[in-house]
Amino acid sequence: MTPNETQKILQAGQIAKQVKEYAKTIIKKDKPLLEIAEQIENKIIELGGKPAFPTNLSINEIAAHYTPSHNDETKAHGLLKIDLGVHVDGFIADTAFSIDLENSDENKRLIKASENALNNAIKLIKDKIELEKINDNKLISEKEVIDNRVGNSKSLGGVKIFFIDFGLGYISKKIEDKAVDIHLLKQALEAKHFKNWEVLFKSFLKGYSKSKDYKEVIERLKKVEARGRYKH
Repeated sequence: MTPNETQKILQAGQIAKQVKEYAKTIIKKDKPLLEIAEQIENKIIELGGKPAFPTNLSINEIAAHYTPSHNDETKAHGLLKIDLGVHVDGFIADTAFSIDLENSDENKRLIKASENALNNAIKLIKDKIELEKINDNKLISEKEVIDNRVGNSKSLGGVKIFFIDFGLGYISKKIEDKAVDIHLLKQALEAKHFKNWEVLFKSFLKGYSKSKDYKEVIERLKKVEARGRYKH
């Protein structure tokens, strides 16, 4: 990694740190999740970064990865988990925290347990430490791969792609859902592979054009990207 690339990661980290503190000041009980997400993402842009992924705002039993859609009316309550990411030219920093909006003893204990686990992980993690040593200390990352897609060149004599971390997947025939899915893929490519994301996305669209809903989905994609929180 070059010094310039290292600097971009550090810059993303500094922005993420500032946005995290900012988020703590704007989150209130019964405030719409969509409003919170937009304020967080706008702050990232204001400070010179870009959202690495849509801001996650997950309530109670939803552990992670919930992000409000353009017409989401959900309001903040309970145990709210906030996960935000920042990228600078594709170099990413990610940070998260939890807030108890009910003054609940149980929520406070959960937050404290998470903080203790984080502190233990910080003490344990060192350069070149083996993954099994982390797991031996009962710390499970559940994010042990690069991206959520892995390839196996020996499968059936050629490259075969496997999707992992698919716990939030669901079945839907809605054009809206398909368009949002493509938008999220586009954002991920732009953040992770910023040097050649356009070529990769065009290649994806070429393959997706075989879908019977292709034209309708692409038209809806344009509308999705025109919405406030998706213009980044």
